[in-house]
Amino acid sequence: MSSAAALRVETPRRSRPPRAVRSAHDFYETPLWQLEALLARVTLPPGTCVLEPCAGRGALADPLVAAHGCRVWANDLVERDYPLDSTLDATQRESWEAIRRDTPIQAVVANLPFALALPILALAVEYAPFVATILRRTWDEPTATRGPWLAAHPCSGQIVLPRTRYRGTGTDATTTAWFIWDRAGWLRQPFDVVMKAERDALIARLGTRRP
Repeated sequence: MSSAAALRVETPRRSRPPRAVRSAHDFYETPLWQLEALLARVTLPPGTCVLEPCAGRGALADPLVAAHGCRVWANDLVERDYPLDSTLDATQRESWEAIRRDTPIQAVVANLPFALALPILALAVEYAPFVATILRRTWDEPTATRGPWLAAHPCSGQIVLPRTRYRGTGTDATTTAWFIWDRAGWLRQPFDVVMKAERDALIARLGTRRP
């Protein structure tokens, strides 16, 4: 046996880290600092009627009301021990029509489930003059599925976020960004980044909690 062959036999294969198990319904709570980073760059008038179509346990809805004076309609298809205003399927036009009969939809602020982002986002951009959602940084890649819609509805701006572990542990760290569609004129500049120093300062002030 050659030395090269012996090396191939004797050298153990490097094990791959275990793949992260996706959360049910792509449910990942949004850290409070990410919302604050968005609102530092957007002029959201007090009293704005905000729809959170995938509200979860209120990680975005609660601080939008308590700290920023918005009126929030919290919707989610899945109830998670949080008081929702509706439990409608945000991928369906009928759900948006039903919500609009009960409240104006002046803005949508969300962290959409990746697998359902496009159908929900397409309706959000149609029904609201301002839409901000967290998505993977590569979401605007013009794939066969997303490309035609993105070409017809280019986003107004992005706020790139430092890599984040949305579950706090494990291997789910990924680079994300706020993608914004703005017909209301509330976004102050079309592209910005949140540096790690800003993130750390926000965490020091707000804590690592999710409301």
